[in-house]
Parts: sequence; structure tokens; C-alpha cells
Amino acid sequence: MIKTYSEFINEAKEKFGENTFTYLKDTFTFYTKPMTIIHNDSGLKFEMKPDIHLKSDSGIPKELKCVIDYPFEKFIADAKCILGKEFTKFTFSKEHYYGKNRAMLVLYENDEYYISPSNLFKDNYHLIPVNEVEEMKNVISKYKEE
Repeated sequence: MIKTYSEFINEAKEKFGENTFTYLKDTFTFYTKPMTIIHNDSGLKFEMKPDIHLKSDSGIPKELKCVIDYPFEKFIADAKCILGKEFTKFTFSKEHYYGKNRAMLVLYENDEYYISPSNLFKDNYHLIPVNEVEEMKNVISKYKEE
């Protein structure tokens, strides 16, 4: 069934509550085309089809649910506590945070690395230099071309 923006909003607020999400009207084009949705408690902004949004249990894409369950602010507080003085060598960006189990881009002593937040909390964490990841992507793409 084709729904207008107003019909979608009414149904979404009935399902998820009045203030759980903000729906950017100017990004709504059609009920089955992605639009921008913001989860108000976390500030998480994502693209999702309105029909899929209404069918989901939480209203949030599965791959982003971990960000709601373990918000960036909690990660930073835990990192300060666990890493101690080592924490000051890192620069973390909320823009590059995707939950505790997905790799994020960090700066460590002014060099770029990837690490998953859950691995950062291990005694012998391993930072993966960005250039190594890029080199591996190039090798894989060349292999696929052959």
C-alpha cells in the first residue's frame, strides 16, 4: 500500500512513540525509497526505507543497533578508564564510530589506524595501519580482475 509522508509519520509515531525518531521530510520521496531518520536519544542519523523502518522491531537498521546499545559516549568513558594515560595518545571521532565490534578509524600519535573498540580494551591490542588496509584492498581488487 502506497503511503503519504503524513500516513507514514502517524504510523511510525504510533509504533515507536512520539519522540523516538525525527523524520526529515525533505528526504521522503516514496514509501519504498530510503529517507533520513534520526534516533533522538543517541543522535544517530541513518538512511532507511520507511516501509522497512515500520516492519523492524526497533526502527533502526540491524547493523547500527550496536551503536545504540553501546553509545560513543559510553565507549569514551570506558576507554579513559581502561587505557589510563595511554588514552591521551588517541583521537577518537564519533563520525567514525560504528559500535563496539566494528572497526573504526582512530588517530594514534598522529597516524591513522583501524581498530574495533572491543579489541582496544584487550591487554595487547593491535592497531592496523590504514595504508596496510588500502594495500590489501588493492591486492584483492587485482586478484578479482584476473
